[in-house]
Amino acid sequence: MLQTYDVGHSVVKRILNEHRGGSSKMCVRLSEAFCTSSEFWLNVQRNYDLWYAERTVEFKTVQHFGRCQLVACSPLNLKKY
Repeated sequence: MLQTYDVGHSVVKRILNEHRGGSSKMCVRLSEAFCTSSEFWLNVQRNYDLWYAERTVEFKTVQHFGRCQLVACSPLNLKKY
C-alpha cells in the first residue's frame, strides 16, 4: 500500500525508529497513505522535535534577555508566560 504513495517501508521504519524526521512532502504522502491530514503528521513531527529539544538544550549556556532575566528560566517556567 505504501509504495502506491511513494512511501517505502524502510523510510517509515526509519521515521518510527527516530532515525529520520518527516519532511513536509513525507507528511503529505503519509496523510494520503493513511487517510489522515498532512497537519496531523506535521504536528507529530513538530511535537517530537520540541520534546527532544527541551531535553537536550543546555539552558545554562543561553544568554537571557528582558523579562527572562528576572525569572529563573527553564522550559517549565517559560510555559507560564
